[in-house]
Amino acid sequence: VVLRVAATTPASVITASHLPEEVRAPGAPERGVPAAAGPPPAAANPDREELLRALAASSWNIARTAQALRTSRMTLYRWLRKYGIER
Repeated sequence: VVLRVAATTPASVITASHLPEEVRAPGAPERGVPAAAGPPPAAANPDREELLRALAASSWNIARTAQALRTSRMTLYRWLRKYGIER
């Protein structure tokens, strides 16, 4: 819903008034969120050991590891190349 509103509203700040009625909570405060604020930052740049621990915890499942690190699979693949980690 928020992505749709961000893509369709001309305002630079999204408030509760821009959201559909069924999403708004009754009595919700009108706090603005910058429209250009992207997704929350992932693990900034994990070190090699952190990547290896996360991979081991997920039995080297790339999708689950990326989800645990709050990043995309492509970013995870870049980090693996960067640190020379291979299965």
